[in-house]
Amino acid sequence: MRHPTRQLASYIDGEMAPSRQQAIEAHLSRCDSCRAAAAEERRLRSRLRSLKVPQPGPDLSARITGRLAAAQSSCLESSSGPGAVRDASTLDRRSHALAAAGALAAAGAVLLGGAYIAGSILAVPAQTGTRAAMAAGWEEVSGNGSLAADQLQALRAHGWSCPELTDLGLSLESARSLRVHGRPAVEMTFTADGERLRLVEQHPLPGEDGQPVINAVTGRSVAADGFSAAGPQAGAAVFGSDEYPGQKVVAAGNVTYTFESSLPVKSLPRAVEELSMLESARLARSGADPEPMERIVRGLTMFTRAGWSL
Repeated sequence: MRHPTRQLASYIDGEMAPSRQQAIEAHLSRCDSCRAAAAEERRLRSRLRSLKVPQPGPDLSARITGRLAAAQSSCLESSSGPGAVRDASTLDRRSHALAAAGALAAAGAVLLGGAYIAGSILAVPAQTGTRAAMAAGWEEVSGNGSLAADQLQALRAHGWSCPELTDLGLSLESARSLRVHGRPAVEMTFTADGERLRLVEQHPLPGEDGQPVINAVTGRSVAADGFSAAGPQAGAAVFGSDEYPGQKVVAAGNVTYTFESSLPVKSLPRAVEELSMLESARLARSGADPEPMERIVRGLTMFTRAGWSL
């Protein structure tokens, strides 16, 4: 089977025949690049659902009405010469056209603003040089420890992942900020059908290159806990131990995720796979900051793929 890149959106939406759905699932089970693309698609869908599109300013309607009135006045003055006859229906059509154009321009401005933000979600921070900004963002948002939904969104704007995992059927129960080995971290607790999944995202501080990977559950290095890396050497590393089946650690670039599940055979494998594939895809991409137009085009593309419309 060829890579089903163009069909991933329909696959994630469950809009395929069962036989085709099973064929794609079989392909994903053996194709790392397509699994990474599917994980990225799910992440983007989740982010887009929570995206706050900027609201138009309070004076938008007044400005549109003012421009329309000025345009109508200009049309009347230019047609008021001797013998000139203005068809009222023509003026009416022009008025409606101008109003529609003004409304479309306003809606377009809001859409492009939202597309720029959505495109920025995809922007992957460079693997170096962003640690100070992320730590500063954490200090600014963390508050007294407990984190609300809007604070998690603010952390994402500073470059934190704060994964939502709603596509895995998990519901966020609580979130808080903490430090792991002196490093800024965010702990999120999810629940679903009797399972409790704890996820800790931690980021190193500036100048901490080459530091050991820390298991946030124990506060020790994965080596001290007897964890070993599993899977391919390239991309994100997944650490685990048969002695602690409910704990997994994913390390990639500037981020480490620690998982602890009360039911290791349920959501834990899928959550680990999704984040490890996502971070592997991030590592493979350029960290260059895209141009504004590139962000807008990328955001509009995601709106189209997600079924958004004006």
